[in-house]
Amino acid sequence: MPDRIRLITPQNESVTSSLALTAKWVRTYEEFLKEDFDEAGEFTHVVTREDYVNNVLTFLGLQLDKDPNSTPEGYTSGNDYVPLMTAATTDGVTVSDSGNLGTGYEGWRAFDNNSNTRWGVAATSGILTVTLASAKVIAGYSIRARNDSYLIDSPKDWTFEGSNDGTNWIVLDTQSGQTSWSMNERKQFAVSSPASYSYYRLNIGANQSGTDTSVSEVELLEGVPYGFDFYSSGTRVVGPLVLSGTAYGDEILQWTLGERPAGTSVTISCALTIDETPPASYTIASNGAQCPVLAENDNMTGKYLWIKQELATSNIEVTPSLLTMEMQLVLGASANLTIEIDRTTMFSGMNYRSNTVSALPCGEMTTFEPYDVYDGFLYWRARATNETLGIDTGWSTPNTFNLMGGPFPLPRFFTMVENRQFRKLRDKRTLYVEENIGFGKPRERRTLYVPANRAFGKLRATRTMYTELNVTDDPPFPRINSISVTRGQAGSVLTLYGSGFGYTHTAVDLGNVDRYLRSFGGFVYINDMLCNVIQWSWTEIIFQLPLSAVTGPIKVQLTAPIIQDSNTIGFEVYAGLPTDDVGIELFICVRTNPNVLVKQLDGAWNKAFQMAQNNPGSGSFSISRYDDIGGNREYIADDNLVLVKLDGNPLFKWIIESRKPNYVDSNEQQVLEVSGRGVLSMLNWAVVYPEEMGTPVLDRQFTGTASKVLRTMILEAQARGGLMGVTVDWEDDKDSLGNVFTENINLSFHIGTPLLEVASKFTEGLGYFEIEMTPELVLKIYKNRGLDLHETVVYRPGQAVISHQNQSDATGLVNEVLVEGGDKLLAIASHSASQTVYGRREGYLSASNIQDGLSEYGQAYLNRVAYPTWGIQGTVTKFFDDQGNRMKPFETYLIGDWIGWKIAPEGSDDIGFDGVLRVRGITVSEDNGTGALSYTLELHNTMLEHEIKLNQKVERMSQYSGSDVLSVAPSSSGGYSTSEVNAMLAAKANTNHMHTGVYSGVDHVHDFLELTDTPDSYLGQGTRVVAVKADGSGLEFVTGGGGSGGVYYENAVDMPPTVPNVLDDEFVMTSLNSKWLWVNRSTATAVPDGRVLRITSPIGAIACRGIVQAKPASNDFTIVAKFCGCSYWGNYAKTGLLISESLTGKQLGIWHAYDGGWKGLMGEFFNSPTSRGSFSYYGPAVLPSGGYIKARVYYTTAWYVDFYYSLNGYIWILARSALALGFTPAYVGLGLDFEISIGTTYDAVYDWFRVTQT
Repeated sequence: MPDRIRLITPQNESVTSSLALTAKWVRTYEEFLKEDFDEAGEFTHVVTREDYVNNVLTFLGLQLDKDPNSTPEGYTSGNDYVPLMTAATTDGVTVSDSGNLGTGYEGWRAFDNNSNTRWGVAATSGILTVTLASAKVIAGYSIRARNDSYLIDSPKDWTFEGSNDGTNWIVLDTQSGQTSWSMNERKQFAVSSPASYSYYRLNIGANQSGTDTSVSEVELLEGVPYGFDFYSSGTRVVGPLVLSGTAYGDEILQWTLGERPAGTSVTISCALTIDETPPASYTIASNGAQCPVLAENDNMTGKYLWIKQELATSNIEVTPSLLTMEMQLVLGASANLTIEIDRTTMFSGMNYRSNTVSALPCGEMTTFEPYDVYDGFLYWRARATNETLGIDTGWSTPNTFNLMGGPFPLPRFFTMVENRQFRKLRDKRTLYVEENIGFGKPRERRTLYVPANRAFGKLRATRTMYTELNVTDDPPFPRINSISVTRGQAGSVLTLYGSGFGYTHTAVDLGNVDRYLRSFGGFVYINDMLCNVIQWSWTEIIFQLPLSAVTGPIKVQLTAPIIQDSNTIGFEVYAGLPTDDVGIELFICVRTNPNVLVKQLDGAWNKAFQMAQNNPGSGSFSISRYDDIGGNREYIADDNLVLVKLDGNPLFKWIIESRKPNYVDSNEQQVLEVSGRGVLSMLNWAVVYPEEMGTPVLDRQFTGTASKVLRTMILEAQARGGLMGVTVDWEDDKDSLGNVFTENINLSFHIGTPLLEVASKFTEGLGYFEIEMTPELVLKIYKNRGLDLHETVVYRPGQAVISHQNQSDATGLVNEVLVEGGDKLLAIASHSASQTVYGRREGYLSASNIQDGLSEYGQAYLNRVAYPTWGIQGTVTKFFDDQGNRMKPFETYLIGDWIGWKIAPEGSDDIGFDGVLRVRGITVSEDNGTGALSYTLELHNTMLEHEIKLNQKVERMSQYSGSDVLSVAPSSSGGYSTSEVNAMLAAKANTNHMHTGVYSGVDHVHDFLELTDTPDSYLGQGTRVVAVKADGSGLEFVTGGGGSGGVYYENAVDMPPTVPNVLDDEFVMTSLNSKWLWVNRSTATAVPDGRVLRITSPIGAIACRGIVQAKPASNDFTIVAKFCGCSYWGNYAKTGLLISESLTGKQLGIWHAYDGGWKGLMGEFFNSPTSRGSFSYYGPAVLPSGGYIKARVYYTTAWYVDFYYSLNGYIWILARSALALGFTPAYVGLGLDFEISIGTTYDAVYDWFRVTQT
């Protein structure tokens, strides 16, 4: 009998006092009513009923049986009773024939559900016989003609017959003169007097006119009875059930009923006896109440329980259903009961608590009172075990509750907000910077007015951040900015980041005088499924997906004062691999039905396949022509498809495009080499068509989001009859996960461009999305895809890395390009550094969509082609790391994810490799001898991915394809080019001509060409502004916009903030502010000159030095500096941001470094300012002549750092995320490490240093 846990309290409720978790374990009589329950007790006409629901055998409950003595009024034709035959005998059914044409034409082929196979006999007549495992009523049958033009083999005259001994046959149906067959046509026929037979046969007397007789498919349609006496009432007794121990007085009998049509009833009753003699009478039970009634401490030893189940019906055509029944039983036993509590159902987090009570008697309650649990939504569960008695209840289903009155309230999201109402002067409050918004200052001077004071007069539609700072009594505006991960399993715990969610979702409080306490209620949904919320605040929601969740959009819905939905963000739900160590399995699918498996290629070897990001990929195998399948051209045929299963998981599908038979070889293997590309290559089967064939143009213009443009092209191709079987799994302006596209394009594509090239344009060329086609031919796109797993998935030699190669390719190198723009304009762009190394390599670039900035566009093009392309390739195997983490491609990580890759220094290589790499492709091959799998990974590092993104942004700005000419702009409107218009304007200059209309009064001369003159020289003028002189006599330089004086900033990012942080320093003084403190000063100096800061350091030793100041009070802050350059850009020169444990303790330098040949960003730890610890490199050399460095320092479970770099202060590139600091920071500032002697000092120059805090 099963044992159960009963969680008594709390259950789905709020707890506003001290927390107490009460549970007990019980032994139960339980039945999920199945087939064996007709074996005990009196059981007349009551059975467990199962039937097929949507082709799945489904348990329907304990129901009344049909009356075996009744006869139906008739039968209708149902489903085919014969299973899918794979041999002459399958699942107890045998098919035989009077003769056949040989292998491939046997009689069972007529029952293999394949219209391309057939039973064929070399005669004008023939017999096809089916022997069933048991007698069945067949009410109809069908015949399908062969699927080709040889229809003269089709049957014309036949009888359909039944038998119970295979010798004496009864004719059930006769057909003659059936001559109107077409290819693959199915005809169905009824049996006029169906009865139960074990044998059926199709006896063909004559065909159309051929020498052979053939049928493609035959079906035997099982009879479905109707119109007869079907049900009669019945009773079942369960017992006796032996009891023992002492009663607790709360034993209950409960059950679950299914369908109860009118005229039916279910009655449950019970009895208690002192021996095994059946009782003379029973007491009718109430669901959920005691039956029999037991008092606390009653001695149950030697007692026997009887339960009677009565199913009654007054309508012979319907029956009630009893689904489950359960009763707690008394048992003289004890078990150890454990209670667990945590904030998620994983029961492994920081809030996890547990308690175990030993030898707890059955039915006795126990209470666990955890005292150190934070307020919020919590889960709890329990389990009882006794190995000696074989008792194990298993974990109970977790219950949830909301703790609101515990001793440890949750930390509030903005703790510093609390002092707003405590009488401090407004300008003295901790958060006065944000608090004075809206209090009398002119709007243009309010601090942070852009996101925060939107409620004060701005249009509601333009508000962006709806937080407790600007909340009013208006309806809320929830917005999701991001999600913690974009892919995971059902049941995953996720975090949404955004704004406007409210203080909590469990209560509605619209008018609270404390803004940050206002609440709007709410829910989180994935698709239409409700998620379980764990924690809720204004800007962050932690929730758990339901176990039945599927891929789709996630949204937040607030309920008061009106229902408001947020924007959506997509999430991909995936399942783990079901099996392991199966290897590569190949299955053939025919082109006409690409999702139906026809044959498995058991005899294949040299099996391999490649999957790549935004690429069709490929597959290959070898097989002998002597193989039954390999030698059959019906299977190994061009355009048939191959499904690849990896360890049982259908992963990839490719199209057979190449068959290379070797008819003569020394081993007499007759090897057939087969290869092809992935199903994404099907997009090559359709091209861009003109909109109107009657008036075609060679270039077709498209406007809208990239997702809409590609979807339009595919749907048009399908409307023309192409790309059949392909499903487009996204909407016009949303990706397959529901993420919204907002950026519109205006592109023209040349007629005839294959759609695969269009897809490549939008993915690799412009970076709008990533694309894949699943094995089911479902085409999906993803706006963003890939998880950062580099700290959990780390490969090292000696573990799973078999090989590592840094690969380069110089075949496409160009360093001098001739650029053709619109209106036949030409420009030249050169890359001198590349020419110095590789010599002059000329190229041509057509950019007809661009009419200005041709040289700049050419230079951007050269930035990605002036050096050899490169990548990293590594071969790995499956393994477990030293912490037990499983490392396996397609399971632990997928294409597009980021992983760690560490190669230690060796030999003359004193650097090695330590990087974060993105998986761009995976090639899987299977060893023919051992079956072992190896995985070859195509990898990109962070900077290569960054270069790709920058190139895609350049392409988006021009919306042109670069060297692969896909886009041709139409001529300018009006018939004139820009050059021609300019020529006509020039011809009008300085000429005497008349005006008409209101301007006809004065004859005058145009002098607009004079405006092209500028002051004599720009030399030394920097970025000063040219303006017209006041007297109109010419042009002059001015020192500010709009005629005003003051300082001009070339980059608006460099402009000091309106209200600076107290830690900020623009270095406008001529002496160092006293807030700066030295770390390891020695003879170093730090001197501001009123514009920049110059730190001068001694040389020649590994030593961290710099200037720092006390960090902000916040546990989440950001430091930023503009680095102007250094006096020496050579080996071992490092400068940047400095984070310090103390002035003499541990340090972290976030350097722009030239170190041991590495040029790029570097993180360098010091145990003390003069003792270096570990270091790692990140990214290439991008800041030698100036740039920006930023670090976010924050505390979650420990202190971490994210650091970034930028060329312009606007676009920031993440170089390293969540780097564990390893100490508690106390100071932040600027520093350097210069460890080589160059005969002079080393200078590093900074423009400014700034701090922001959350």
